[in-house]
Formats: sequence, structure tokens, C-alpha cells
Amino acid sequence: MTLLAAAWEWLVRHREAVTTIDALVAGGLLMWTARRNPVEERRRFRARPDADPAQRAAEIFGMAVEQLASDRLDIRLGGIYTLERISRQSRPDYAAAMEVLSAFVRQRARWTHQAASRKAPLLQDEKPARLKPWADVAAVVAIIVRRETTATGSGDSLLDLRKSDLRGALLANASLQKANFSGANLSGANLDGANLFKANLSRTNLGGATLVGADLHGADLKGADLRAADLHNADLRGADICWADLGGANLKGADLRGALLGNARLEAADLTGADLREADASGADFSAARLERANLSGAALHRSSLAKANLEKANLGDIHLYNANLRGAELRAANLRRADMSWADLRGAILQWADMSGAVLYGADLNGADFGCATLQGADLRKTDLRGASFVDAILEGAVLPLVVPPAAEPDPIGTLEITPFANDDIPAQPDNVARAAASGESC
Repeated sequence: MTLLAAAWEWLVRHREAVTTIDALVAGGLLMWTARRNPVEERRRFRARPDADPAQRAAEIFGMAVEQLASDRLDIRLGGIYTLERISRQSRPDYAAAMEVLSAFVRQRARWTHQAASRKAPLLQDEKPARLKPWADVAAVVAIIVRRETTATGSGDSLLDLRKSDLRGALLANASLQKANFSGANLSGANLDGANLFKANLSRTNLGGATLVGADLHGADLKGADLRAADLHNADLRGADICWADLGGANLKGADLRGALLGNARLEAADLTGADLREADASGADFSAARLERANLSGAALHRSSLAKANLEKANLGDIHLYNANLRGAELRAANLRRADMSWADLRGAILQWADMSGAVLYGADLNGADFGCATLQGADLRKTDLRGASFVDAILEGAVLPLVVPPAAEPDPIGTLEITPFANDDIPAQPDNVARAAASGESC
């Protein structure tokens, strides 16, 4: 009989009598022997004729769990890889193995609430230093990435890694749907291409993390820290991102259709070409954000801030911008057909070549705004403040203009804004303003 077999049988006979320290020593002996004899290592999972396979599997599982409590890294790693092997070879034990490994990470790399609530200051264009998890935690992360989930039938709802310190973790292309990362620290982690469908990432620190092409469809990101994160081409359809901080984040080409962005912070974020159709971003802060060619058709941005944001050639048709702050925003050649901009602040905004047909600007502050070459056919400009606004070559046919008193000493006897109207025969035939601006590059 080999040394490994003898040690194993001794442990089974005396399992109830041995102390925890004795069990750890026995586990270390088993692992040391297996290392010295690879043949014995391969035979550990083979059933002997005189042993019950179910009982033997349970004994091996228990030994692996005990090894996780060792002070020695090599013994802990032995227990981790034993649990991985059990999860692969015994599908009924897959869920239990994943639960144990998840609990090990939560206990070994716990991220406290006090530490999670403190955000380290980041300078512009600065990313947090990329850290690496401990070797044993990294081993569990690697197992999570390479594990097989197609045959489990339970998805990843059993992956509970909440409040774990996983800074710098390598989770690219991992299957993490419905996983729980609530309150965890994943700053600087690599989650490119990861499947995070309906994952719980609320209050998670993802600062500086890379999630290029990640699937975050329906994910919970409420209150998450995504500053300087890379979400290029990520799928965020229907995700809940309310109160999240995405300052300086890269969201180029991201799909945010139907996403909830209420009160989120997106200052200086790059959303070039992003799709935000039907998204709800009421109260969100897009100050100085880049939204060129973004699609915000039908989106709700009530009381949101787009001050100094770049929305050139963006699609804002049927958007809701009631009481929004667009002061100094760049809206050149944007599509604002039927947009609701009632009581919005558009002071100093650039709207050259914009198509605002049928837009509602009731009560808006247009002081100093530039509408050069813009189309405002059928627009509602009642009660707007037009002081200093420029309408050079703008099309105002059918627009409802405000009743104002011009700055001259004598009041206007007609009681309307003093703008030279087009005669019916003088109205030029205008092609689509966005296409014309893009083709000719003209400037009013």
C-alpha cells in the first residue's frame, strides 16, 4: 500500500478524533506526497473497489475545505485546485464548490464598507494604479474565468463576491451573469468582453476598470464608481446607473438604450456615437461631455445639465429637455425636431444649422444663443428671452414668436419681435440642414 493511500485511510478512520491542526497537517502530508508522486495525485479521484464513491467524494471535499484554512499558501492552493477539479468532475457538487470558493474570497479579501466609501481623488485623465490580488485569490479568479457554466443549469447566481477586494483582477471574457459584486472593489480590473448580464454591481468601485465590449444588459450599477472606466462599445441596455459616477469614463459607441441614468455624474465623459434612445437621464450631469453623433432620440433629460457639452450632429429628436441646462452647449447641425426644451437655459449655446422644426422652446432663455442657418419652422418660442440671440439666415416660417418690447425708446406698435420675415417668394428651397452643413462646411 502506498504512503498516500495509507495516510488517506488513517484520516478516514480517525476523522472524528483529529483536531483541526491534525487535519491540516494530514492535508499537508497528502498534498506533499501527491506532489512527489504525480501518479498518486491522478489516482485521488479514482474510486477504489472497496470504497463508496459518494462517501469518498465527500471526504475529499471536506479535506479541500480544511486546506483553505491553512496558513501556508501552497496548502491553500492545493485545496482551491481540488475544489476546481471536484466542480468539473462532479456536476452535483458544482454549486457547493463555487459557494465555498466565493466565501473564501469574501473572507480572505474583504473590502470594508469604510474603505469602500472613501474615493481616492483622481486627476483628469488619471487612472488608479493597477494592483493585483493575492496569489490564492487570483487562483480563484482564474478558476471563475475558465470554469464551464453551460452544463450547470443554474447560471452564475451562486457567485457571491460582494464586498470583496478584487483590485486589478483579470476577469476578461468571464461568465458572470447575475453575479453579486455589490460593494466590491474592482478598480483597475480587466472585465473586457465579460458577461455581466443582470449582475449586481451596486456601489461597486470600478474606477479605471476596463469593460470594453462587456455585456451589462440589465445590470444594477446604482451608485457605482466608474470614474475613468473604459466602457467602449459596452452593452448597457436597460441598466440601472442612477447616482453612479462616470466622470471621465469612455462610453464611445456604448449601447444605453432604455438605461436609467437619473442623477448620474458624467462630467467630461466621452459618449461619442453612443446610443441613448429612450434612456432616462433626468437630473444627470453631462457637463463638458462629448456627445457628438450620439443618438438621444426620445430620451428624458429633465433638469439635466449639458453645460458646455458637445452635441454636434447628435440626434435629439423628440427629446425631453424641460428645464435643462444647455448653457454654452455645442449643438451645431444637431437634430432637435419636436424637442421639448421648455424653460431650458440655452444662453450662449451654438445652434447653427440645427434642425429645430416643431421644437418647443416655451420660456427658454436664449440670451446670446446662435441660431445661424438653423431651421425653426413651426417652433414655439413664446415667452423666450431672445436678447442678444442671433438668427442670421435662420428659417422661422410658421414659428410662434414671443411678444417683446425691443430695446428702442419707442415700443414696437406691432408688439412682435423685430425680425425681418421672409416673403413667401423669398423663402429659399432648403435641403436637410444637417446634410448641407456636413457637405459644404459653411459657417454662418
